[in-house]
Amino acid sequence: DDHNDSLINAMSSMMRDILNESEDASQKLLEVILRNLIKRKKDTTCASYKLAKSVIETCGQEDELNSIVCKFLSSCIYDRDAVGCGLKEYYHEIIFEVFQCAPHMLLAIIPSLIEELLADQVDVRLKAVNLAGKLFALPNHHVAQKFHDLFVEFLKRFYDTSVDVRISALQCAKAFYAANPFGRESLEIITSVEGRLLDFDDRVRMHAVTAACDICCSNPMLVPVKLLAAVTERLRDKKISVRKRALQKLMETYREYCKKCCDRSMSTSDHFEEIPCKILMLCYDKECKEFRSQSMELVLGDNLFPSELSVKERTNHWIHMFSLFSSLHEKALNTILIQKRRLQNEMKNYLAIRKKLKVKCKN
Repeated sequence: DDHNDSLINAMSSMMRDILNESEDASQKLLEVILRNLIKRKKDTTCASYKLAKSVIETCGQEDELNSIVCKFLSSCIYDRDAVGCGLKEYYHEIIFEVFQCAPHMLLAIIPSLIEELLADQVDVRLKAVNLAGKLFALPNHHVAQKFHDLFVEFLKRFYDTSVDVRISALQCAKAFYAANPFGRESLEIITSVEGRLLDFDDRVRMHAVTAACDICCSNPMLVPVKLLAAVTERLRDKKISVRKRALQKLMETYREYCKKCCDRSMSTSDHFEEIPCKILMLCYDKECKEFRSQSMELVLGDNLFPSELSVKERTNHWIHMFSLFSSLHEKALNTILIQKRRLQNEMKNYLAIRKKLKVKCKN
Protein backbone atom coordinates (compact mmCIF):
# COMPACT_ATOMS: atom_id res chain seq x y z
CA ASP A 1 0.00 0.00 0.00
CA ASP A 2 2.93 2.37 0.51
CA HIS A 3 4.27 2.09 -3.07
CA ASN A 4 4.76 5.24 -5.08
CA ASP A 5 1.98 6.32 -7.45
CA SER A 6 4.40 5.97 -10.35
CA LEU A 7 4.43 2.21 -9.78
CA ILE A 8 0.61 2.11 -9.85
CA ASN A 9 0.69 4.02 -13.15
CA ALA A 10 3.32 1.72 -14.63
CA MET A 11 1.40 -1.42 -13.61
CA SER A 12 -1.81 0.06 -14.97
CA SER A 13 -0.16 0.76 -18.33
CA MET A 14 1.21 -2.80 -18.55
CA MET A 15 -2.19 -4.30 -17.77
CA ARG A 16 -3.92 -2.20 -20.43
CA ASP A 17 -1.34 -3.35 -22.99
CA ILE A 18 -1.96 -7.00 -22.06
CA LEU A 19 -5.72 -6.53 -22.34
CA ASN A 20 -5.41 -4.90 -25.76
CA GLU A 21 -2.93 -7.40 -27.20
CA SER A 22 -3.73 -10.81 -25.74
CA GLU A 23 -7.24 -12.20 -26.15
CA ASP A 24 -6.42 -15.33 -24.12
CA ALA A 25 -5.27 -13.34 -21.09
CA SER A 26 -8.04 -10.74 -21.24
CA GLN A 27 -10.79 -12.73 -19.56
CA LYS A 28 -8.69 -13.88 -16.60
CA LEU A 29 -7.13 -10.47 -16.14
CA LEU A 30 -10.54 -8.80 -16.34
CA GLU A 31 -11.76 -11.02 -13.51
CA VAL A 32 -8.81 -9.99 -11.35
CA ILE A 33 -9.41 -6.30 -12.08
CA LEU A 34 -13.13 -6.41 -11.35
CA ARG A 35 -12.70 -8.51 -8.22
CA ASN A 36 -10.34 -5.93 -6.74
CA LEU A 37 -12.57 -3.07 -7.89
CA ILE A 38 -15.54 -4.29 -5.84
CA LYS A 39 -13.82 -5.91 -2.87
CA ARG A 40 -13.23 -2.64 -1.04
CA LYS A 41 -15.81 -1.50 1.49
CA LYS A 42 -14.57 1.60 3.23
CA ASP A 43 -10.86 1.71 2.48
CA THR A 44 -10.34 3.37 -0.91
CA THR A 45 -6.58 3.71 -0.26
CA CYS A 46 -6.02 -0.04 -0.75
CA ALA A 47 -3.31 -0.46 -3.44
CA SER A 48 -5.11 -3.25 -5.29
CA TYR A 49 -8.28 -1.15 -5.48
CA LYS A 50 -6.31 1.90 -6.68
CA LEU A 51 -4.67 -0.19 -9.39
CA ALA A 52 -7.97 -1.69 -10.59
CA LYS A 53 -9.57 1.78 -10.54
CA SER A 54 -6.65 3.22 -12.51
CA VAL A 55 -6.97 0.58 -15.24
CA ILE A 56 -10.71 1.22 -15.60
CA GLU A 57 -10.38 5.02 -15.52
CA THR A 58 -7.82 5.14 -18.30
CA CYS A 59 -9.73 2.78 -20.57
CA GLY A 60 -10.72 4.40 -23.85
CA GLN A 61 -13.91 3.71 -25.76
CA GLU A 62 -11.99 1.71 -28.36
CA ASP A 63 -9.94 -0.35 -25.88
CA GLU A 64 -10.36 -4.08 -25.63
CA LEU A 65 -11.22 -3.73 -21.93
CA ASN A 66 -14.25 -1.62 -22.84
CA SER A 67 -15.68 -4.30 -25.12
CA ILE A 68 -15.07 -7.26 -22.83
CA VAL A 69 -16.55 -5.46 -19.79
CA CYS A 70 -19.69 -4.58 -21.78
CA LYS A 71 -19.92 -8.13 -23.13
CA PHE A 72 -19.60 -9.60 -19.63
CA LEU A 73 -22.22 -7.26 -18.10
CA SER A 74 -24.65 -7.75 -20.99
CA SER A 75 -24.42 -11.51 -20.50
CA CYS A 76 -25.13 -11.09 -16.78
CA ILE A 77 -28.25 -9.05 -17.51
CA TYR A 78 -29.70 -11.07 -20.38
CA ASP A 79 -28.34 -14.61 -19.88
CA ARG A 80 -26.66 -14.93 -16.51
CA ASP A 81 -26.80 -18.73 -16.51
CA ALA A 82 -24.47 -18.79 -19.51
CA VAL A 83 -21.79 -16.77 -17.68
CA GLY A 84 -19.02 -18.96 -16.30
CA CYS A 85 -17.28 -16.26 -14.27
CA GLY A 86 -17.78 -16.37 -10.49
CA LEU A 87 -18.32 -12.61 -10.46
CA LYS A 88 -21.69 -12.88 -12.18
CA GLU A 89 -23.47 -12.65 -8.78
CA TYR A 90 -21.87 -9.25 -8.17
CA TYR A 91 -22.51 -7.59 -11.52
CA HIS A 92 -24.64 -4.83 -9.95
CA GLU A 93 -21.74 -3.85 -7.69
CA ILE A 94 -19.45 -3.97 -10.73
CA ILE A 95 -21.75 -1.68 -12.72
CA PHE A 96 -21.86 0.81 -9.85
CA GLU A 97 -18.08 0.87 -9.34
CA VAL A 98 -17.22 0.96 -13.05
CA PHE A 99 -19.72 3.78 -13.65
CA GLN A 100 -17.97 5.94 -11.03
CA CYS A 101 -14.60 5.33 -12.69
CA ALA A 102 -15.55 5.40 -16.38
CA PRO A 103 -19.21 6.24 -17.10
CA HIS A 104 -18.52 6.28 -20.85
CA MET A 105 -17.83 2.54 -20.65
CA LEU A 106 -21.44 1.77 -19.65
CA LEU A 107 -23.41 3.98 -22.04
CA ALA A 108 -24.89 0.86 -23.64
CA ILE A 109 -25.32 -1.04 -20.36
CA ILE A 110 -27.24 1.39 -18.12
CA PRO A 111 -30.38 1.47 -20.34
CA SER A 112 -30.44 -2.35 -20.15
CA LEU A 113 -31.40 -2.05 -16.48
CA ILE A 114 -34.91 -1.17 -17.68
CA GLU A 115 -35.30 -4.86 -18.51
CA GLU A 116 -34.63 -5.75 -14.89
CA LEU A 117 -37.02 -3.11 -13.55
CA LEU A 118 -39.71 -4.76 -15.68
CA ALA A 119 -38.80 -8.33 -14.72
CA ASP A 120 -41.46 -10.68 -13.36
CA GLN A 121 -39.22 -11.81 -10.49
CA VAL A 122 -39.51 -9.56 -7.43
CA ASP A 123 -35.90 -10.12 -6.33
CA VAL A 124 -34.65 -8.99 -9.77
CA ARG A 125 -36.73 -5.80 -9.64
CA LEU A 126 -35.62 -5.20 -6.06
CA LYS A 127 -31.91 -5.35 -6.92
CA ALA A 128 -32.44 -3.21 -10.00
CA VAL A 129 -34.24 -0.53 -7.97
CA ASN A 130 -31.39 -0.44 -5.44
CA LEU A 131 -28.78 -0.10 -8.19
CA ALA A 132 -30.72 2.55 -10.11
CA GLY A 133 -31.27 4.51 -6.89
CA LYS A 134 -27.54 4.47 -6.12
CA LEU A 135 -26.68 5.59 -9.65
CA PHE A 136 -29.21 8.44 -9.55
CA ALA A 137 -27.75 9.59 -6.23
CA LEU A 138 -24.20 9.93 -7.57
CA PRO A 139 -23.31 13.64 -7.35
CA ASN A 140 -22.39 15.49 -10.55
CA HIS A 141 -23.23 12.55 -12.83
CA HIS A 142 -26.84 13.59 -13.64
CA VAL A 143 -27.81 10.00 -14.37
CA ALA A 144 -31.56 10.71 -14.19
CA GLN A 145 -31.26 13.32 -16.93
CA LYS A 146 -28.91 11.32 -19.16
CA PHE A 147 -30.91 8.10 -18.90
CA HIS A 148 -34.43 9.50 -18.73
CA ASP A 149 -36.19 6.29 -19.79
CA LEU A 150 -34.54 4.45 -16.91
CA PHE A 151 -35.64 7.18 -14.51
CA VAL A 152 -39.24 6.98 -15.75
CA GLU A 153 -39.30 3.24 -15.16
CA PHE A 154 -37.71 3.74 -11.73
CA LEU A 155 -40.55 6.12 -10.78
CA LYS A 156 -43.06 3.40 -11.62
CA ARG A 157 -41.51 1.18 -8.94
CA PHE A 158 -43.05 3.48 -6.31
CA TYR A 159 -46.33 1.88 -7.43
CA ASP A 160 -44.98 -1.65 -7.87
CA THR A 161 -47.20 -4.60 -6.93
CA SER A 162 -44.53 -5.76 -4.47
CA VAL A 163 -44.42 -4.07 -1.06
CA ASP A 164 -40.67 -4.68 -0.80
CA VAL A 165 -40.02 -2.98 -4.14
CA ARG A 166 -42.09 0.05 -3.14
CA ILE A 167 -40.20 0.28 0.15
CA SER A 168 -36.86 -0.01 -1.66
CA ALA A 169 -37.82 2.84 -4.00
CA LEU A 170 -38.74 5.00 -0.99
CA GLN A 171 -35.40 4.23 0.67
CA CYS A 172 -33.65 5.61 -2.42
CA ALA A 173 -35.62 8.86 -2.38
CA LYS A 174 -33.63 10.80 0.23
CA ALA A 175 -30.24 10.14 -1.40
CA PHE A 176 -31.65 11.07 -4.79
CA TYR A 177 -33.09 14.35 -3.50
CA ALA A 178 -29.89 15.22 -1.60
CA ALA A 179 -27.85 14.79 -4.79
CA ASN A 180 -30.41 16.54 -7.02
CA PRO A 181 -32.38 19.10 -4.96
CA PHE A 182 -33.37 21.10 -8.03
CA GLY A 183 -35.05 20.25 -11.30
CA ARG A 184 -38.05 18.35 -12.59
CA GLU A 185 -36.74 14.94 -11.50
CA SER A 186 -36.65 15.96 -7.84
CA LEU A 187 -40.23 17.20 -8.01
CA GLU A 188 -41.29 13.88 -9.53
CA ILE A 189 -39.54 11.99 -6.72
CA ILE A 190 -41.33 14.14 -4.13
CA THR A 191 -44.68 13.50 -5.83
CA SER A 192 -44.00 9.76 -5.80
CA VAL A 193 -43.10 9.81 -2.10
CA GLU A 194 -46.21 11.82 -1.30
CA GLY A 195 -48.33 9.27 -3.14
CA ARG A 196 -47.04 6.44 -0.93
CA LEU A 197 -48.17 8.23 2.24
CA LEU A 198 -51.62 6.83 1.48
CA ASP A 199 -50.43 3.33 0.54
CA PHE A 200 -52.71 0.50 1.67
CA ASP A 201 -49.77 -1.25 3.39
CA ASP A 202 -48.77 0.29 6.74
CA ARG A 203 -45.09 -0.65 6.28
CA VAL A 204 -44.97 1.36 3.06
CA ARG A 205 -46.66 4.32 4.77
CA MET A 206 -44.05 4.18 7.55
CA HIS A 207 -41.20 4.28 5.03
CA ALA A 208 -42.97 7.04 3.10
CA VAL A 209 -43.15 9.12 6.30
CA THR A 210 -39.44 8.52 6.89
CA ALA A 211 -38.51 9.43 3.31
CA ALA A 212 -40.68 12.56 3.29
CA CYS A 213 -39.29 13.86 6.59
CA ASP A 214 -35.70 13.07 5.56
CA ILE A 215 -36.28 15.09 2.39
CA CYS A 216 -37.67 17.95 4.49
CA CYS A 217 -34.64 17.84 6.79
CA SER A 218 -32.13 17.74 3.93
CA ASN A 219 -33.18 21.16 2.65
CA PRO A 220 -35.97 22.78 4.71
CA MET A 221 -36.05 25.94 2.59
CA LEU A 222 -37.02 24.02 -0.56
CA VAL A 223 -39.59 21.70 0.98
CA PRO A 224 -42.98 21.78 -0.78
CA VAL A 225 -45.70 22.81 1.64
CA LYS A 226 -47.97 20.07 0.32
CA LEU A 227 -45.49 17.33 1.26
CA LEU A 228 -45.10 18.56 4.83
CA ALA A 229 -48.86 18.86 5.25
CA ALA A 230 -49.37 15.33 3.89
CA VAL A 231 -46.91 13.92 6.45
CA THR A 232 -48.69 15.60 9.37
CA GLU A 233 -51.90 13.85 8.32
CA ARG A 234 -50.22 10.52 9.15
CA LEU A 235 -50.37 11.55 12.82
CA ARG A 236 -53.96 10.32 12.61
CA ASP A 237 -53.20 7.15 10.69
CA LYS A 238 -55.30 4.09 11.52
CA LYS A 239 -52.16 2.16 12.50
CA ILE A 240 -50.42 3.07 15.75
CA SER A 241 -47.01 2.16 14.28
CA VAL A 242 -47.46 4.75 11.52
CA ARG A 243 -48.68 7.39 14.00
CA LYS A 244 -45.65 6.86 16.22
CA ARG A 245 -43.26 6.99 13.26
CA ALA A 246 -44.91 10.19 12.04
CA LEU A 247 -44.59 11.79 15.48
CA GLN A 248 -40.93 10.76 15.80
CA LYS A 249 -39.92 11.96 12.31
CA LEU A 250 -41.92 15.20 12.49
CA MET A 251 -40.25 16.05 15.80
CA GLU A 252 -36.87 15.42 14.17
CA THR A 253 -37.88 17.67 11.28
CA TYR A 254 -39.01 20.44 13.62
CA ARG A 255 -35.77 20.22 15.63
CA GLU A 256 -33.74 20.49 12.41
CA TYR A 257 -35.80 23.52 11.43
CA CYS A 258 -35.11 25.09 14.85
CA LYS A 259 -31.37 24.59 14.36
CA LYS A 260 -31.54 26.28 10.95
CA CYS A 261 -33.40 29.21 12.48
CA CYS A 262 -30.87 29.44 15.31
CA ASP A 263 -27.87 29.66 12.99
CA ARG A 264 -29.83 32.11 10.80
CA SER A 265 -29.62 29.92 7.69
CA MET A 266 -33.40 30.22 7.40
CA SER A 267 -36.15 32.35 8.92
CA THR A 268 -39.15 31.12 10.89
CA SER A 269 -41.87 29.56 8.79
CA ASP A 270 -45.59 29.11 9.40
CA HIS A 271 -45.45 25.74 7.65
CA PHE A 272 -42.92 24.31 10.11
CA GLU A 273 -44.53 25.96 13.12
CA GLU A 274 -47.72 24.11 12.15
CA ILE A 275 -46.00 20.84 13.16
CA PRO A 276 -46.37 21.32 16.95
CA CYS A 277 -49.84 22.79 16.35
CA LYS A 278 -50.90 19.60 14.58
CA ILE A 279 -49.34 17.50 17.34
CA LEU A 280 -51.17 19.48 20.00
CA MET A 281 -54.52 18.78 18.34
CA LEU A 282 -54.02 15.05 18.91
CA CYS A 283 -55.25 15.62 22.46
CA TYR A 284 -58.77 15.65 21.01
CA ASP A 285 -58.42 12.46 18.98
CA LYS A 286 -60.10 9.58 20.82
CA GLU A 287 -58.46 7.04 18.50
CA CYS A 288 -54.95 8.24 19.39
CA LYS A 289 -54.86 7.15 23.02
CA GLU A 290 -51.07 7.39 23.12
CA PHE A 291 -51.32 11.15 22.57
CA ARG A 292 -53.47 12.07 25.56
CA SER A 293 -52.67 15.31 27.37
CA GLN A 294 -50.70 13.51 30.10
CA SER A 295 -48.07 12.32 27.61
CA MET A 296 -48.34 15.42 25.42
CA GLU A 297 -46.60 17.48 28.09
CA LEU A 298 -43.54 15.23 27.84
CA VAL A 299 -43.63 15.44 24.04
CA LEU A 300 -43.76 19.23 23.99
CA GLY A 301 -41.43 19.70 26.94
CA ASP A 302 -38.68 17.17 26.23
CA ASN A 303 -38.75 16.37 22.52
CA LEU A 304 -39.94 19.47 20.69
CA PHE A 305 -36.73 21.52 20.68
CA PRO A 306 -33.03 20.62 20.34
CA SER A 307 -31.50 20.25 23.80
CA GLU A 308 -28.91 22.95 23.09
CA LEU A 309 -31.48 25.56 22.00
CA SER A 310 -31.50 28.62 24.25
CA VAL A 311 -34.53 29.75 26.27
CA LYS A 312 -34.74 32.87 24.10
CA GLU A 313 -34.89 30.84 20.89
CA ARG A 314 -37.50 28.50 22.36
CA THR A 315 -39.59 31.48 23.46
CA ASN A 316 -39.46 32.95 19.94
CA HIS A 317 -40.77 29.69 18.51
CA TRP A 318 -43.54 29.50 21.12
CA ILE A 319 -44.59 33.06 20.27
CA HIS A 320 -44.69 32.29 16.56
CA MET A 321 -46.49 29.02 17.24
CA PHE A 322 -49.04 30.73 19.50
CA SER A 323 -49.85 33.23 16.75
CA LEU A 324 -51.15 30.26 14.72
CA PHE A 325 -53.31 28.86 17.53
CA SER A 326 -57.05 28.50 17.22
CA SER A 327 -59.34 28.35 20.26
CA LEU A 328 -59.00 24.54 20.22
CA HIS A 329 -55.20 24.79 20.39
CA GLU A 330 -55.47 27.15 23.34
CA LYS A 331 -57.90 24.84 25.11
CA ALA A 332 -55.60 21.83 24.60
CA LEU A 333 -52.55 23.71 25.86
CA ASN A 334 -54.52 25.06 28.82
CA THR A 335 -55.58 21.51 29.75
CA ILE A 336 -51.94 20.39 29.71
CA LEU A 337 -50.86 23.34 31.86
CA ILE A 338 -53.71 22.75 34.37
CA GLN A 339 -52.64 19.12 34.77
CA LYS A 340 -49.05 20.22 35.17
CA ARG A 341 -50.06 22.68 37.91
CA ARG A 342 -52.22 20.02 39.59
CA LEU A 343 -49.25 17.64 39.66
CA GLN A 344 -47.04 20.35 41.13
CA ASN A 345 -49.60 21.12 43.85
CA GLU A 346 -50.04 17.46 44.71
CA MET A 347 -46.28 17.04 44.92
CA LYS A 348 -46.05 20.05 47.25
CA ASN A 349 -48.77 18.60 49.48
CA TYR A 350 -47.01 15.24 49.55
CA LEU A 351 -43.68 16.82 50.54
CA ALA A 352 -45.39 18.92 53.24
CA ILE A 353 -47.10 15.83 54.75
CA ARG A 354 -43.86 13.89 54.61
CA LYS A 355 -42.07 16.70 56.41
CA LYS A 356 -44.71 16.73 59.19
CA LEU A 357 -44.40 12.97 59.62
CA LYS A 358 -40.64 13.26 59.99
CA VAL A 359 -41.08 15.91 62.67
CA LYS A 360 -43.57 13.69 64.57
CA CYS A 361 -41.24 10.72 64.37
CA LYS A 362 -38.41 12.76 65.88
CA ASN A 363 -40.63 13.94 68.73
